[in-house]
Amino acid sequence: MNADDLKKLTTESLNELAALLEQGRSERLIAVLKTIGRFHRYSLHNVCLILAQRPSATRVAGFQTWRTIGRFVRKGEKGIAILAPIVRRRRDDTQDDESQVVVGFRAAYVFDVEQTE
Repeated sequence: MNADDLKKLTTESLNELAALLEQGRSERLIAVLKTIGRFHRYSLHNVCLILAQRPSATRVAGFQTWRTIGRFVRKGEKGIAILAPIVRRRRDDTQDDESQVVVGFRAAYVFDVEQTE
């Protein structure tokens, strides 16, 4: 999946969320809000992507993160595509740590804990 496909999927998910909010209380809306609560450190766009691709996800992390905590992604598991920022250093002469800027987004893959052993 490339970044454009992910943006399209995010837009569809956000439109669905808006429609659910207009309808009022529903089981689907409650499920979406629970997912947002579980992944509060992720952007709303990435939460929508996780929900669209793997609604049963409980904890997600990248391949290397799972390895560092002693868990391994099972062979053949498909990752959940999210949008990760591409950060570049500004070309200013300053050497501050704050001299970074987001120049775009790329597709990155995370895996649910159920996909690891």
